[in-house]
Amino acid sequence: MARVLIVDDERGVRQTLGAFLLSDGHEVQLADSGDSARRLLSSAAFDVALLDLVLPGGSGLELLPEVKRACPAAQVVMMTGEPGFETARDAIRAGAVDYLPKPIDKESILRAVRQAIRFGELVEEKRRLEREHHRYRENLELLVAERTRSLEESRQFLSDLIECSGALIFVKDAVGRYELVNRQWESVTGLNRDSVLGRLDTEVFSSTVAGRFVDNDRRVLLGGETIEVEELLEKDGEVRVFLSVKFPVRQADGRIRGLCGMSTEITERRRMEVALRESETKLRRAQEVAHVGSWTLDLTSGRLEWSEETCNIFGIPCGTRMTEAGFFERVHPKDVDFLRQAWKAALQREPFDVEHRILVGSTVRWVHQKARLEFDAEGSPVTAIGTVQDISDKKRVEAQFLRAQRLESVGSLSGGLAHDLNNILAPILLAGPLLRRDRSSPGELEALDLIENCAKRGAELIRQLLAFSRGTGGERVAIRWAHLLRETTNMLRETLPRSIVVKVDVDDGLWSVVGDPTQLQQVMMNLAVNARDAMPDGGTLSFSVGNVQLTSAASWMPAGVEPGRFVRLAVTDTGQGIEPEIMEKIFDPFFSTKALGHGTGLGLSTVAAIVKGHGGYLNVTSEPGRGATFELFLRAGESSDPEPRAPSAAPVPSGAGECVLVVDDEASLRRVVASLLERHGYRVISVDDAQQAIDVLERGENEVRLVITDLMMPGLDGLGLARWIRDRPDGPRIIVVTGVLEWSGASGTVDSLRKIGVDAVVRKPFELAELIATVSRVLKSSR
Repeated sequence: MARVLIVDDERGVRQTLGAFLLSDGHEVQLADSGDSARRLLSSAAFDVALLDLVLPGGSGLELLPEVKRACPAAQVVMMTGEPGFETARDAIRAGAVDYLPKPIDKESILRAVRQAIRFGELVEEKRRLEREHHRYRENLELLVAERTRSLEESRQFLSDLIECSGALIFVKDAVGRYELVNRQWESVTGLNRDSVLGRLDTEVFSSTVAGRFVDNDRRVLLGGETIEVEELLEKDGEVRVFLSVKFPVRQADGRIRGLCGMSTEITERRRMEVALRESETKLRRAQEVAHVGSWTLDLTSGRLEWSEETCNIFGIPCGTRMTEAGFFERVHPKDVDFLRQAWKAALQREPFDVEHRILVGSTVRWVHQKARLEFDAEGSPVTAIGTVQDISDKKRVEAQFLRAQRLESVGSLSGGLAHDLNNILAPILLAGPLLRRDRSSPGELEALDLIENCAKRGAELIRQLLAFSRGTGGERVAIRWAHLLRETTNMLRETLPRSIVVKVDVDDGLWSVVGDPTQLQQVMMNLAVNARDAMPDGGTLSFSVGNVQLTSAASWMPAGVEPGRFVRLAVTDTGQGIEPEIMEKIFDPFFSTKALGHGTGLGLSTVAAIVKGHGGYLNVTSEPGRGATFELFLRAGESSDPEPRAPSAAPVPSGAGECVLVVDDEASLRRVVASLLERHGYRVISVDDAQQAIDVLERGENEVRLVITDLMMPGLDGLGLARWIRDRPDGPRIIVVTGVLEWSGASGTVDSLRKIGVDAVVRKPFELAELIATVSRVLKSSR
């Protein structure tokens, strides 16, 4: 259905034509003049306009342009009652699509309107196609421009990429002539591209360099393969290494027209690889020196990788494939559970830092392990990286240090115990001679002998305790080894079972050693007693003395030992030997493998203390069933073994009534000493502390000639009393008695006491003859 405008001044024509069109389903508007048509055109749009050629006030040809302006899509059909060719031509030129002469029948009008509508549709389709064509052309132009711009950008990008690349990029033809080189190629080779393009390698580089390039190019051009090779370039006397990738360039038909190559300099990488290998070598050597190895465990596959030093620590060939299970097979059985617990905790993010033992054959080693675990995003452990260090020497030193601490601690306790025991035993030893004078019955005398012998045994035990706690003894002299060994072995041959053979070996020209002969003899006697107990069925006991020049400290020696000249005394037996598990305990005080009542456990402790007191070192080597050797190393002087000196002795006379002041907080000892002195002709005043002694001396009523004082007393001690006396002019002589005095010959407490004026020192427990002789000698000596 179309909207149709009919303009005709004849009413009958308008209505007839309108009825025809209405019957055909069109919408019709009627106008009788040009003015009425213009009014309708201003308010509505029409698809077809039927215009009469002759109208009041104008013509249809004049109205036609107005219709086209008002309704551009409307098609115009001209009607006229005066038909003619020229009129039809003018109408068509003016824009009409058809021309109908009057009278107009129904068929004609309907056909004309339908053709006009179809023509309008064709015109509109043409316009649409033109519009689409125009849009297509515009789009095509845009697409071509875009593609052109993209290609240009790609070309520029590729050009920039080639030019700005850090790699050396080049293209050669099938003969090997250069077609393209980039800026980096120019920079590295130092050659201008204009002088290179179109030339061969043999025309550009030396024969050696060009030969390598040509050989590699031939593999690509002839074999059609892509290769990756290392190539060398010499420039200014420096050889530079490049990793080159070369591949063929093909034509559309697949034929090879040339090759393209990209070379990246790896000179620094090669230097780093060499440095890395050197660093790994140094690390391996450092691990060997420090006894520190490394390991890596892949927790997903269970693969365990050990460094060379780790393999050395565990005593396995380098490169041996190791697993976690294989590692635990080498852990000491007593440490397996502990180590598994530590590892289990490490898997829960606890630190893994442990010390444990491992077995290398039958040898036990101590190692220190540390590890860091890495976890994935889910928190599961995936990798462990660790170190292992051989700390066997450290453990040995720690054991020596702890043993020294134990000995020092027990020694301090022993010193206090010895002081109390001395105060108990001294009166017993001194009272024996007093009681013996008043007894004649054999039974009573036998009882006194028993008491004195027991007291002497107790005193000997105290001397061992003091030697153990202080490592000290009496006066130090140059040791005459031949004489000392002869006396000791003669005594041993008389006392040891006949089944034990004693051998002696003394080197000539022994270096001089200053020491206490009595204590060193005690060392040999204690070691001999231990050897006797280790050889119940007999054997050989050997003593050997010789010079040793130590150039470095052995592993068993304490840290910080300076090398030098030593005299080595070795005592060797062929007995049962010492079990490894008790080796660390043999020098502990009161430790003994003997049955109850057959030893005090102080024998070897005393040996160790005496050797230490002499500034020496002690080493023990033993295997079960193969005996034991105790080696004593005493630092030597420059001179040789001295000649023997003749002993001297002096008589012990009684006193002549001199007044002696006895100061001691131990009442029993004070009374016995006073009684002994009185029986030997002295007048005695006894007090129980230093302050009372000062009071007696300040009064001056008894003209005290000699003060015998204990060194350790409550309040002011004997040392303070001695200083007070020496600050007074014409003060009495002073004898100090003590049971814990450090006796070190030319230095130590004895020397300090003598410097402040002490005339003599007597060690508890002492016997009657020693005390009376000392008192007599001091009173008769001059200052």
